[in-house]
Amino acid sequence: MSALKRFFSINSDIFLRTLALVFAFSFFTAKSAEFGDNILAANSILLQLWMIFSYGIDGFAFAAESLTGKYVGAGVPSELKRVVRAIFYWGMGLGAVFSALYLALPDALARLFTGQEAVIALVHRYFFWTQWAPVLNSVCYIWDGIYIGATAARAMRNTSFVATFLIFLPLYYLTRHALGNHGMWLALTLFMAARGLSLYLLRNKHIYRLNPGG
Repeated sequence: MSALKRFFSINSDIFLRTLALVFAFSFFTAKSAEFGDNILAANSILLQLWMIFSYGIDGFAFAAESLTGKYVGAGVPSELKRVVRAIFYWGMGLGAVFSALYLALPDALARLFTGQEAVIALVHRYFFWTQWAPVLNSVCYIWDGIYIGATAARAMRNTSFVATFLIFLPLYYLTRHALGNHGMWLALTLFMAARGLSLYLLRNKHIYRLNPGG
């Protein structure tokens, strides 16, 4: 019975973490509409480029889940740390490839989604926020996989809540008038950065402790 309770607890924590992410991105999209149809369209295109990369990094996150679970369960810290380093090396390397592609082909990528010149111009104006996102976001996605593999879903849930309600939302409300759409992108970017940094800072307590289920 305790194992079943633990199972549902982990799944609930993962669900709540995902709910926080969905809320942040849905809130971003909803507020984009307040800046007009063209900003909404441009932001939607830029978010699609964020999502395309996330599908590419998913393989590394899934590998992180499996390998972390293996070495946490076996209690082999040297192998766990080696695997974590390797996954970050290759995952962030893939992020760098995507960033290079985005840097080289912003106009071509924008035109894959629309032929409206006004929207394309706005995509160019805010493209900076997407150019470096693959490198930054890869850190979050890989740590997510590592924490899930270590069954440290509660810590992942908590850091997502902190990033959403103490970083993303306050930054949005503080910058929306002064910075406009740039403020929204700043809030979303720092939301992802806060997630990655907090998971990194908690790694010794929740990952390298080699005691599954924290």
